[in-house]
Amino acid sequence: MRFVVNMSSVAAHPTGLGSYATRICDHIVRRYDCSVIAPPYLALPEGVVRIAVPASVAMGKKKRSRLAHLFGLVQRQLFYLKGPFRKGDFVYSPTHHGFFNTKNQIVTIHDLIALHFPDNFPRQTQFFKSVMPRLIARSRAVFVVSEFTKREVLNFFDIDEGKVFVVPNVFDCRDVQIARPADKRDFLLVVGCHLPHKNIEEILKVAALWSDRYVLKIVGATGYYGDRIRARVREMGLETNVEFLPFVAEAELDLLYRQAAALLYPSTIEGFGLPPLEALARGTLPIVSDIPVHREVLGEAAIFVTLGDNAAWAGAFDAIEARSPALAASPARRDVLDRYSAEAVGRQFDTALLSVAPDLRCLRR
Repeated sequence: MRFVVNMSSVAAHPTGLGSYATRICDHIVRRYDCSVIAPPYLALPEGVVRIAVPASVAMGKKKRSRLAHLFGLVQRQLFYLKGPFRKGDFVYSPTHHGFFNTKNQIVTIHDLIALHFPDNFPRQTQFFKSVMPRLIARSRAVFVVSEFTKREVLNFFDIDEGKVFVVPNVFDCRDVQIARPADKRDFLLVVGCHLPHKNIEEILKVAALWSDRYVLKIVGATGYYGDRIRARVREMGLETNVEFLPFVAEAELDLLYRQAAALLYPSTIEGFGLPPLEALARGTLPIVSDIPVHREVLGEAAIFVTLGDNAAWAGAFDAIEARSPALAASPARRDVLDRYSAEAVGRQFDTALLSVAPDLRCLRR
């Protein structure tokens, strides 16, 4: 049985789902004898067999004309209907983009946010309502990135609990240099401002609690939601207190994480939520919404705020100076980073995968 990893939907500069897929694929190609369905721009280690896929199938491409978009959409659907593999292959997809011509596959569901906000995600909502149930029926198992998402999948879809396995986001949690530049300016950091569930309005509503002490730097304020937040900042007269950074390079983002007084992450819902982990790894305190997935992922290593509670926000901002110095050596921080290290998540992946397909050939044990 040939093991095939489906990386067909990963964009050239992956974020979110693509980052997860890339990190899991890195583990797989080191651990298993496999072939990879991959666009031409995706680098693979020497000796790994590439199964070619048109670059137009990948997600996250730049804006194109309507005609080019429709052509790409047709190509993508034909690709997933036909599937570039042989009968008997076992296919693992680290995203929800599975195939319809096999039942010997695993698909991965990262979140069901679209089903909670159908007006914001009309096409994704239709996909998860109409297509995903059929893909699940044609899959031997479904992998999810958190216990919270597992509960969501069990609630929304007709699937046995024994077919759903948690394989969380993997983050390179190796110790990082967390000494901060002496000349840094105090600021609060937001990473991700492209969709309404990120709930950046919550931070603006409590601006009176932070604007005399901090500047707010927002990374990734793109699309219609980014425009909405910019308009709201102008309406509130906060232009001198808020700095928008639509796109930053990886090295610059790393520095922002290190310099920030705290990361603010007030989402109303997440499938996992990676930025708080990225902040923790750099010794920066996450202040997050008190929602189930944040409690699951972050344990005692963050400050949790009830959304809409001004007193809770005030307490969180007041606690920054007291909590931050001790964070680097905090057992709670170390516990979180250890749980989501490449090694720990790799072990979870192996356990889940081999329980579904025990005949797969490992390169090493």
